[in-house]
Amino acid sequence: MFTGRFLSPLSALPTWLITALCLFIAIVVGWFDYITGDYSVILFYLIPIYVAAQLLGSRTSKVISVFSSAELLYVNAAQHSTDVSLFTLHTWNAVMEAAVIILAGHLLHKLKEDSALLETLAKTDHLTGALNRRSFQELAAYELDNSRRYGRTFTTAYLDVDDFKSINDRFGHEVGDMILKIVADAIRGTIRRSDVFARFGGDEFVIMFPETGAESLHVLDKVSSLIESEFDKHPWSATFSIGAITFATPPGSVDEMIKLTDHQMYSAKHGGKNRVHHALFSPEGHGQ
Repeated sequence: MFTGRFLSPLSALPTWLITALCLFIAIVVGWFDYITGDYSVILFYLIPIYVAAQLLGSRTSKVISVFSSAELLYVNAAQHSTDVSLFTLHTWNAVMEAAVIILAGHLLHKLKEDSALLETLAKTDHLTGALNRRSFQELAAYELDNSRRYGRTFTTAYLDVDDFKSINDRFGHEVGDMILKIVADAIRGTIRRSDVFARFGGDEFVIMFPETGAESLHVLDKVSSLIESEFDKHPWSATFSIGAITFATPPGSVDEMIKLTDHQMYSAKHGGKNRVHHALFSPEGHGQ
């Protein structure tokens, strides 16, 4: 929350400008440290380090930490260069404080990385890297509102591996996991960045194509071809069924959207499996 509220305006700036800003803040802190004499301002040295840790890469944030530490050593040496005993004492203290600054910079950047990792883990499926069900519903609700507000057509697709339980029983869960990863990689490598893609259950995947009509079927054909070509490289075989529905008029909710798309997938199953079943959404008659 703190980072998002206070640093989000800076995150839009170019990296070089953020770096220059951090260095400028560090110089101002060093100057302030020099004019205040023996009053400690070590806490202020952490400001540019914190900004760098949150917005810049690991290497740059470490450079800012080292720069601030060197500046602290220089300020202390300049303040107490006339008295040998005081110079030795303050140099020792400055070295200790510099070590704290470098360590703090490392820990702040590590905290940023860990927070980003936890956020990713909370939103994605650990096996395939696709979004999880909850994250998909949140993003789909946003896209559904956009479709309703601007009258935009969109398409959703529901993909299910045929007889997945039998495959697991026959070849083992390692093969089952490999199949899921192949499917997820094929979808991820084909869809647009603006499309929403999630693993919904054991062998079920859902894709939402915002602002896309029946042309999304070409994308699904590419996904199918890519999956089949990857499956052909292995001694086991697997097929999959896809249900797709195009919404010119958005349904009432994300749950309804998923239910209607799931129904199309089961139509593909009942039609013989290993195929795509597509329909247009009609508020009166649902999928046509």
